[in-house]
Amino acid sequence: MSSLTIYLAVALASLVAIAYGQQGTSKVICYYDSRSFVREGLGKTNLADIEPALPFCTHLVYGYAGINGGTNKLVSLNENHDLDQGKGFFRQVTTLKRKYPALKILLGVGGGADPESSQYLSLLESSAGRISFINAAYTLVKTYDFDGLDLSWQFPVVKPKKIRGTFSSFFHKIKKPFTSDDVI
Repeated sequence: MSSLTIYLAVALASLVAIAYGQQGTSKVICYYDSRSFVREGLGKTNLADIEPALPFCTHLVYGYAGINGGTNKLVSLNENHDLDQGKGFFRQVTTLKRKYPALKILLGVGGGADPESSQYLSLLESSAGRISFINAAYTLVKTYDFDGLDLSWQFPVVKPKKIRGTFSSFFHKIKKPFTSDDVI
């Protein structure tokens, strides 16, 4: 990440903190998408890059964990990156609380990072699934010393059916064989 980008992020966080910090109850929520660590070039961001902004944040959301569709348990989406057996980023991010004791660190769940989003809906439909999720979430949060969860669940998009009048419906049936959404 370029130093100019870091300075701009710190400046923006400073302005937000100054503008809203005088009320006393305001929150400044910062996000760190762990997938940015594996990017190449200017998009690559590690924890040291975001650290200058942390004094202005009340909450830091570390993204993302997901749900195992078979067991409904909360799991890391990249075990080699997040867990202690790998690079241990869950632990690294929560140790930032030692340096910034007022900072609350949450584990983001979902956020569009989970390639399989249908299990979120099935989790909500089953009481056994919810219990399994809650128990696994509690264990993961306590094991890695997160302060809580940020549920950023994105459900499959439902495309509404177009309602057409008589003339429009007739015209659509005629033109449909001659048009296509596919790019040749």
